[in-house]
Formats: sequence, C-alpha cells, structure tokens
Amino acid sequence: MERLALFLEVLLEEPNCLALAEGAGHLDEAAVGRDLVVLGAGRGARVDDVDERLADLTRELVVLLLQPLEPDALLRLGLLTHGVEDLVEIRDVTASLLQVPLETLAEIRVPDLLDELGQDLFRELLLDVEDVAELVQEEIARCADVCHLTPLHRFAQNGYPSAAPTNWDNRAVLDPLARWRPYGEKPDFAGLLTYGGQRYTEDPAELAGADVAVVGAPTDDLVSDRPGTRYGPRAIRAASCPPGPHLEVGVDALEELRVVDFGDAPVLPADAVASHKAIEETVAQVVEAGALPVILGGDHSITEPDVRACAAGGPVGLVHFDTHTDTGSEVFGVEHSHGTPMYKLVEEGLVDPARYVQIGLRGYWPGEKEFSWQREHGIRSFFMHDVRERGIRAVVEDALEGLAPGPVFLTVDIDVLDPAFAPGTGTPEPGGMTTGDLLWACREIASRVELIGSDIVEVIPTAVGSADITALAADRIVREILTGLALARRAASLSSE
Repeated sequence: MERLALFLEVLLEEPNCLALAEGAGHLDEAAVGRDLVVLGAGRGARVDDVDERLADLTRELVVLLLQPLEPDALLRLGLLTHGVEDLVEIRDVTASLLQVPLETLAEIRVPDLLDELGQDLFRELLLDVEDVAELVQEEIARCADVCHLTPLHRFAQNGYPSAAPTNWDNRAVLDPLARWRPYGEKPDFAGLLTYGGQRYTEDPAELAGADVAVVGAPTDDLVSDRPGTRYGPRAIRAASCPPGPHLEVGVDALEELRVVDFGDAPVLPADAVASHKAIEETVAQVVEAGALPVILGGDHSITEPDVRACAAGGPVGLVHFDTHTDTGSEVFGVEHSHGTPMYKLVEEGLVDPARYVQIGLRGYWPGEKEFSWQREHGIRSFFMHDVRERGIRAVVEDALEGLAPGPVFLTVDIDVLDPAFAPGTGTPEPGGMTTGDLLWACREIASRVELIGSDIVEVIPTAVGSADITALAADRIVREILTGLALARRAASLSSE
C-alpha cells in the first residue's frame, strides 16, 4: 500500500469531535513496521495546535492500522495486550473506514468509533495512558521535524512517565552524543560543547521532565580584581566529563538524573543590571519548569539573581564556600559588586540569616564592620583553621546540624580552594581547602539538605579543556553536587518502600 501523504490540518468545532492526523513517510518502518493513522479527541485545532493537544490524546486515542501488523509488533506497541487470535482482517476494516469522506469522518464521535473498532478490530482494545504515552513518545516523535511535536513534556504535566529513564527521548532537544551512540561514549574534545555531553535546549518548554538544568552566567563586570570569569561557563563545560559511575559511591548522576544544558543567560557586556536581570529570568524559567538550576559563573555577584529566582516562595537557607564573606555593604564605594551579594540577599529577606553558614574563610578581607553585622544577624562562619584543626567532616556536620529544615541554596566560590588546586581565579588566597575535601563536602551537603539550586563561581580559565585544573575542579564540584542529589533520591526511594 502506498504511504499516505502527511495530513495535519484539523477542522474541528466541537470538543468531542474526531481529530485526524495521518503520518506517512516520517515513521521508521523498521521500528514500526507499518504506517499509522492517529485518531483522538480534541478541540478546534490547526497544525500549530497539534502539540497542545497531545495531553487530550492520552485520554481518547485509537490507532487505525493501514496494513496488517505482525502480532509481536502489536504487542510491542502496546495496542494488543492479549488474545492475538481475536485479530481480524484489518485491511478490510480500515479500507471501509477510509472510504468515508474526511468531512463525514470528522463528524464521527470518538466513543462511537471506539465501539466500532472494538467490535471490528479487536475483541478487547485495551489502551491506557501509559500505553498511549509510550506510543506517542516512541513513534509519533519521529515526525517532530515536520509537525514540531514534543510529546514528553506534555505527558510530564500529567505525571508521566513516573520513572522515566535518563536522557529521555525528546526529539526537540539536541543530543550531543547521537553520532557517537554506536560507540558507547563520546570523546571529551569532540562534538557539541554541552555540560557532560548532556542534551541542549534554550526552549523553556523543553525543560519539563528534567531534574536539573545547567545554566551559564558568563559575566564578570563587577569584579574588584582580575577579570576573566566570564569565560568560566564555557571552560567548565569543556572540562566536564561524560556520564560514568562515581567510583567511590557507585552512582552515575547523569544516568540517575535527567540533566539538560539550558545554555547561557543572555548577558550584556558592561551592563551588569541587564545581565543580572537576564540571569534571574533564565534561572526562573528553570525553577518554573520544576527543575533544579545549577549555574556556572561568572563572578560571585550572580548569586544574587540566582537566589532571587530560587527564593520566590520565601527566604531560603544558604551554604557558602568561600575565602571571603561577600557580605560587604559596598566595595570601593560601590554597592553593586561581587563582594556584596550576600549582604543584599539577607537585607532583602531572600536569605534567612539564621540558616546561613560560611565555610573556608581566610585572608585579610572583610573587616570588623562586616563580621559585626554578621553576628547581629546570627550568621555562622567556619574559618580555614576550623577545617585544618577539626577536619572537613566535623565542620560539615556542625554546619548541617545548625541548618534548620527547609530549602537551601549552595554557592561555591572556587577561591575557597588553595591556589595550588585552583590558580585560575580573580582573588586567590593561599592556605585554602584541598580539592578532595571540597568535593566530598559538596556531595555530602547535596545529599542531606533540601537543595533548590546551586552555583559555582569565579573560575578564570587559563588552559584548554581538562588541562585547566581550575575549570576541572569546578566541573567535579558540579558532578559531586549532582551525585549528592542522586544519592538523596535513592535514599528517599528506599525510605518510601
């Protein structure tokens, strides 16, 4: 039988009328075996509206088979759950139906059609939401390049799939691993540059179903010393490694979680106000989609718009790794600076100072004015001598014990590390943390708090890819945070059983 021409124009007036979309030439015959005509209930729609109606299709959808399918193909598609012997001559039935003019066909009520198909095609036609969603996700998405269907994020609004695998099949996002999939993995130096080789989109609608979205915030207009951290997001992506199990804890965060690279916020050079607005709006899109934002900086001033977007529901807790407190009311007489974001967040009520803890402080700034303000607000600080003398595990345990339950944002300034481990930063300070201690601490905290967002800031790249040890450390910080989230999910799953 000749393939039918693609027919997507739908002329419907009443809510329960039949919607017709014939797909031909865009389905993978090797996978499906035959052409499909998808019939479902819907409202008046044009081609552009088909995407909006996929949720309705999950409730009232049947499939007309244009040619006889093998029983195993039917079973694979979830269209026939049992009783293969009940299958009748599909060719005759579909031929009689297709002889009806489209104008008449569009007037057939879906319940009537279901009854007719139930009698003529299968003795029992068992289609539930998961069957239909599986069909739409696996097969109809193949013609996304023509009709722009993005089925998964529509189904996700209805809670499906409840346990979707990682790297979900969403054809509307770019998959940097696609060309290397036959080989099992992609070299770090090849292909589209995304975080960890994860899928890429700049469309907020495609974030539905994602657990984590990585956002770049490439701005450094508010630094007080060496610039260059605007190149941080690109360097961290270039240093990031592809999926693989964490050898110490046995978890592959990029397999356990659905992670997408959401690109960079549209920052503007020399316009810090506009850049911060763009960062806040981009991070807010992630939050509104139900995903957790991980932001790659950029200087530490980006934490203000990051937290602002995450704290829409009220004040949040803050765990802050840094050499400096960044709680100045001004730096060099300027209020808008990478040294003032925490002060502004507390003063504006976006961060609860009683749930704010700093770890890794050292050096020669700030002074008594800032620490006096911190004491008045109940902000807790752990200095590098605490880490050296007591050990990172004891410090993290004390930090978490004093952190009351509730949402927490985690911010990491790469200069908390000793310059031996992270030389690429604008205000380095000797005597800092080791990379091993910081990686463990980030994973531990992410696994034990109600994390709502995180950022890594002040990375100034000095080399290419993983040869840049500062960007490499920043990538591994992100991976440890993701691993902590994956561990937290596992623990929650076990406790619910």
